[in-house]
Amino acid sequence: LCLLAGGGLGLYETRAAAESRVFRRYVPDDEQRLPIATLELDGLIGSGEQLLQSRSDDAELHAAVARLHYYRFRLQAAETLDLVAPQRWSEATRWERTSPQAMFGTLARYAQIGDATALARFQAAPAVVEDLQPMSEHIRAARRACPILPFCGLFEALADQLDGGDPSLPLRREAALSPARTRLLHSLALSAEMIRDDELFAAALARCIALDPARTLDYVATARKRLSEPVIVEQLLSASPGPLLDFAETALSPAGRAKAIERAFVITSNPAIPEAERIYALGRLTLLAGDFGLAATQLAAAVAAAPEDPERRWHYARALHSDGQVAEARRQLQSARQLAPRNRSLNSRIDELERTLENEELNSDQR
Repeated sequence: LCLLAGGGLGLYETRAAAESRVFRRYVPDDEQRLPIATLELDGLIGSGEQLLQSRSDDAELHAAVARLHYYRFRLQAAETLDLVAPQRWSEATRWERTSPQAMFGTLARYAQIGDATALARFQAAPAVVEDLQPMSEHIRAARRACPILPFCGLFEALADQLDGGDPSLPLRREAALSPARTRLLHSLALSAEMIRDDELFAAALARCIALDPARTLDYVATARKRLSEPVIVEQLLSASPGPLLDFAETALSPAGRAKAIERAFVITSNPAIPEAERIYALGRLTLLAGDFGLAATQLAAAVAAAPEDPERRWHYARALHSDGQVAEARRQLQSARQLAPRNRSLNSRIDELERTLENEELNSDQR
């Protein structure tokens, strides 16, 4: 009898775990506005609450129900935010204004101006009572059940802030739990910006750049909201020459540009850097210095070392253009486009340089 009872419990637990996994598949992405009706969310939340009656220690299930509550809050929360003329917002704007990052900013403003009345009105609003408060309860239950569960930090921090607490600790813990999730780290950086946690803001963006150097300039654009360019170089861009040179080419201040070039040169002088990487970085440094002929020679060697790298061909084309070797510059641009036909950022830069070449050719013919 004991064996039969134990087997029955095992089968019940297996079925309940399977139901939990199936349920979590229906939870929409936090960042994506889907055409899901509030009525459908009501049903999903009810199903999740019912599953939790038999799986009260299921951390992932608690987190899923919390996310559903927050998703429903976002769909109906415009009037809750005490903002001017919310009925004039587009659906996209309404969605943006109710993201976790934006909510950090809203609650921080209430605290900053000491408007206890506005905060109390917000806390008593139906959407907050019906969704944000249950979200807080479920996300905290998830954390108790599994202290290392990722993807809870944003909502846990929002719950703490809603109660008048400090949201920094959950955000920092999330960063420690998710050191390789670029999208999440960027969300943490945006949240840190709202609560003015500059240390977490810089650390999260530095990690984003290390994980995804191709998007360095996107992350730098975020960093500029709170950090000066020399600080950005010092705290975010010290690891490798590539991101430093990307920054130097687009720096808004002479001090930021000079610091990035100086640091890139120091790193490039390190004998531990592979020769192919060194000659590529030197070519870009020489191009920044205005010695276009030498830059073209160095970048030609860099392309020969890695002919499948479209970015190298792009920089080589820039050097060739500046050195007056227009025909070869066109060939390198064409090769770069063929190597990366779906790289929108690169192809936008190629288009711009090709237009420049066409305009220069047209002006030359007119003269």
